[in-house]
Amino acid sequence: MNRPASSKPPRDRSGITRVELLTIIGVCLAAVGVAVPTLLSSRETSRRTTCLANLGQLSRAVIAFDQQKLFIPGLRNAHPNPSVFNSGDSRPKGAVSWPVLILPNIECQEIFTLWSKSSDSNSGAVPNSNPAPAIAIFNCPASPGEFDTQPTLAYAGNGGVGVIAKAQSKNDSVMLDTLGVLGGYEAARSSVEFINSADGGANTLLLAEKCGPLYSPLAFYDMAPRSLAAPTASTFSPGIWFSPGQPNTPVPAFGVFDGLGATLTSPMLNSQNPTTTLDSAATRPSSRHPGGVLVAFVDGHCRALSEGISPQTYGQLLTPNSRSGEGRMAFTAGGVEFLPAEPLAESAL
Repeated sequence: MNRPASSKPPRDRSGITRVELLTIIGVCLAAVGVAVPTLLSSRETSRRTTCLANLGQLSRAVIAFDQQKLFIPGLRNAHPNPSVFNSGDSRPKGAVSWPVLILPNIECQEIFTLWSKSSDSNSGAVPNSNPAPAIAIFNCPASPGEFDTQPTLAYAGNGGVGVIAKAQSKNDSVMLDTLGVLGGYEAARSSVEFINSADGGANTLLLAEKCGPLYSPLAFYDMAPRSLAAPTASTFSPGIWFSPGQPNTPVPAFGVFDGLGATLTSPMLNSQNPTTTLDSAATRPSSRHPGGVLVAFVDGHCRALSEGISPQTYGQLLTPNSRSGEGRMAFTAGGVEFLPAEPLAESAL
């Protein structure tokens, strides 16, 4: 006797079971867990590579300027327009910092003419008091400026100890005030040749990032520095970032500007002290790259410095001529006084 055919349709077994679905989801999550860190690491590697390339190009521009003019551009320099008279720091916008002087050497001659051919010789400011245009090489991709159209600057020059007791010395600083102040302190300059004859360009910092989380908003490359005779935290700290013209601060510099015998708190790089004192992120290199700060040396080589470097190593890298016995780099950290330690071991960096 034949069984009657079932009226139910045959079961479709081509779908995915719950177990199979869960397995697929697990595999996808595992793949994402592997891919995301790899993607983030790849992005950081790309940013770091670009930042190092920026520092390399900027350091070569500074070295080229030194070869042309026989001195390293300072934190404060004469206005490119010779008609701007700035005796005794009389003009509010009568000086420029190091980034402006190297513009021709980074293929920005046209921007440089905003100063060199400025018709506003009365004050020295860029014509019509407008901010200068943005320049990509002045910005680290890990620390973009607030607006792409502004003249932000993510890098700073080695100011060493700056001006102390109405004096500055090329034994202590790489970038100096090349103007000086009438009745205040004398102008001073350093050079690659001098540094190579002293501690050596490979052992002396030239540029460093200065764009960490606490250093915001960024500095401006078109700023017009005033006298550095009595520096305060505001001299180097971020100010009102959107300015209708050239602000006087912050000076794009890093160093030890606290005076003789200062007591510094670690870390030397990526300081967590708020930018209300000189012993803070206001005067130290800082970065958004994990683990340290990218820097360029006077000989042009670039590398990362660990944020764990000691105060003594930091002081040694700032000082162009620690062997002279004439330097004034004196500070303490954790009860330990700064003493030149030569040569610097790779493990110290």
